[in-house]
Amino acid sequence: MRRLVLAALLLSASPTLAAEAGTAGANDSKSVSAWGILGWGSALGLGASFQLPLVPQGLIHDPGFKLRDSLDLDLGLDYLSYWDSFHSGPYTYDVSEFDLHAGLIWNFWLTPKAALYPKVGLGYAIAHYSGDTSYGHVDYGGLYPELAVGGQLQLAPGVSLRGELGWAGLKLGVGFSF
Repeated sequence: MRRLVLAALLLSASPTLAAEAGTAGANDSKSVSAWGILGWGSALGLGASFQLPLVPQGLIHDPGFKLRDSLDLDLGLDYLSYWDSFHSGPYTYDVSEFDLHAGLIWNFWLTPKAALYPKVGLGYAIAHYSGDTSYGHVDYGGLYPELAVGGQLQLAPGVSLRGELGWAGLKLGVGFSF
């Protein structure tokens, strides 16, 4: 496994080796995305992520496989605010949460401009309770698995629509490649 990761990093770092491996130039650039988030429960939020290609030539090198694939590193920060106060007996409180996350996105390019992907990674949530916390609610933080599915559609050179369903809820946004 270590050899596969090392080989992937070497191929993505070397333009000559990547070209020899058959890299198509469809999505071998970095991108930044901005999200609107409709969270689980009663949360709304905003987020941003940075996507860095790790293996732009893909992991599957079978001539019978008709789709092009690529592997990217995704780093992000989301903010969620639960707009509907929680009620627990006579107590009312609100929750604000920051989520830092990092994961791997495995793109499957259906066309040169459209891809679907699964995403797996880790996140760290930091939440703050406000209002009446005498019921035993305290701020918290902790690791969580980042599992999601998503897609992206290039609208113009360097601009794409993105959507993702995962830990935070439904994310819809726009990505900018550079």
